[in-house]
Amino acid sequence: MEKVIIDAVYFERKKMNIGAGGTVQTKVEEIHYHIVEKEDGRLNIEMLNAKGRRTGIVVDTIDKETFLNRFTSCFEHECYFFPKVSEEEGKERAKKHAENGKLLEEQNEMKQAELEYGNALKFDEKSARANYGIAKVYLETGKTDKGKNALKKLTKLETVFEKENKHLFNEIGIDLRKQKLYHEALDYYNKAISIDPEDEALYYNLARLHKDSNELQEAINVIKKSLKIKPSFKEAKEFHDWLQTQLAPKSAQKKPATQKKD
Repeated sequence: MEKVIIDAVYFERKKMNIGAGGTVQTKVEEIHYHIVEKEDGRLNIEMLNAKGRRTGIVVDTIDKETFLNRFTSCFEHECYFFPKVSEEEGKERAKKHAENGKLLEEQNEMKQAELEYGNALKFDEKSARANYGIAKVYLETGKTDKGKNALKKLTKLETVFEKENKHLFNEIGIDLRKQKLYHEALDYYNKAISIDPEDEALYYNLARLHKDSNELQEAINVIKKSLKIKPSFKEAKEFHDWLQTQLAPKSAQKKPATQKKD
């Protein structure tokens, strides 16, 4: 099994007492460190200097569980200590962190996956893979509101609709529908279809969206487009037939009235 090595800037929140005597106040400070995983799986906590650069001074060595409980990604706040790199290098680093996040997600290491996706977004906030990854992790770990907000943000990113991300089109749409974000899902599918109008799965999933919105006639209109592209699409054919049975009572002709006997 491929292993993801932790090697990035993280912070922890510490309560600090400021002042003396009766004027002591407690303040929460965010302390940043560069954390590096060693060969034995334990992690070195390394101090940063005032410019955010590594000092080589290790203040502690901890296990991974302690790390995950104590430290947070810099993703959700402004971070002076996070490495400043060129746009091109930032995209490369984001890609690597996103790949790590995906691998950890597949290994069900959700908390660490969230940190990796967060690091990716710190380097490239428009990364489609990282935005979608962190949205999925939020949803799968019970952070529903954050997950929904991340999905909404995702639909507004132009990078999501680039050809290299076509493989994400249906995945993202399905998650939007499952979270009952019907308006966002409809806009998303329409834009995805405008980019890839020959993807039968997009029409299939759009039809399911209309069905969930109780728009059965529109659903059958859309599923026909899916079958026109791929007549052998088994799931689409079955869904089409099911929709017809649901619409049949409304379109069935009334039985002729019974004639009165003389």
